[in-house]
Amino acid sequence: MSAPAHDSDLRALRSGPSRGAPLVGSAGDFVERYEFGVRGCFAAIVAARSFTPEGDGEAKTPLTT
Repeated sequence: MSAPAHDSDLRALRSGPSRGAPLVGSAGDFVERYEFGVRGCFAAIVAARSFTPEGDGEAKTPLTT
């Protein structure tokens, strides 16, 4: 691998689009994990309302027809 010939080449390497990549990646990871948690909470609520320990609930109707 060859070294940059001028100082302007070094500045171009440092100011590339990858400088903000860790910040953007962290923000995207946070949003994805937040969305995963919200979806998990809603899944628990829907399951509790649809399926009961007695076997009754809204989920029983489509299975019996």
